[in-house]
Amino acid sequence: MRYFAEISYDGTLYSGWQYQKNSATTIQQTIEDGLERLLKTRTQILGCGRTDAGVHAKGYYYHFDTQDLIDHDWLCEKINHVLPKDIATHRIFPVHENAHTRFDATERSYIYRLRIEPDPFDVKYSWFYRFPPIDLEVMNEAVGVLLNYEDFFPFCKMGSDVKTYKCKVIKAIWTYNEEDRCYEFRITSNRFLRGMIRLIVGMAMYVQKGKLSVQEVIDSMESQNRLRMEYSVPAQGLCLYDIKYPYVSQR
Repeated sequence: MRYFAEISYDGTLYSGWQYQKNSATTIQQTIEDGLERLLKTRTQILGCGRTDAGVHAKGYYYHFDTQDLIDHDWLCEKINHVLPKDIATHRIFPVHENAHTRFDATERSYIYRLRIEPDPFDVKYSWFYRFPPIDLEVMNEAVGVLLNYEDFFPFCKMGSDVKTYKCKVIKAIWTYNEEDRCYEFRITSNRFLRGMIRLIVGMAMYVQKGKLSVQEVIDSMESQNRLRMEYSVPAQGLCLYDIKYPYVSQR
């Protein structure tokens, strides 16, 4: 039997999602350890995507297989007692045997939160940017360019082993959240490349500060060459959310 699990996690203390051969603690390894305690067998899980060290997720999905039917409601309750408090399981439910959390996802979204005023209660979930002002109009002009392209080599972290740089970005917008007093960048695509969002946010910051021009971004996307200047912003402001599947109801 195959099951999907919907979870959220605070990535601050973890070296990303993906299991690593060294001793670094990851989300995947921690969950597999918890499942082993409850199911009495080592159970491999596969996530809907890889998040980097320090990146958070809300409504993230992974899947796993079992030999027999399990009480998935019982497992959902018990695993929240076994796992650390910075990983929360919202639901576990059976799916068809070929369902795949990574390949079947039709959309994924990220939000990046940026502050120009320090907030001691939000230091793990936003980036404190010390060089205001922020020009939303210019930053939206810069990220709006990306909607015209499908190849994103200029915004892929060096050393990535992907076979294609194609992504279908359908939304990329900066807004200001007045209630929370922070700037938010939201981007939605069918897939993302390693380090992509943090490089895009860094590009927008460089454009609004005059270190890059919008034309340079266009030229980079047209030629599929890296930008003259690159900046990968800190991880703590980034959160993966709203993964969509054609056969999974949204809560």
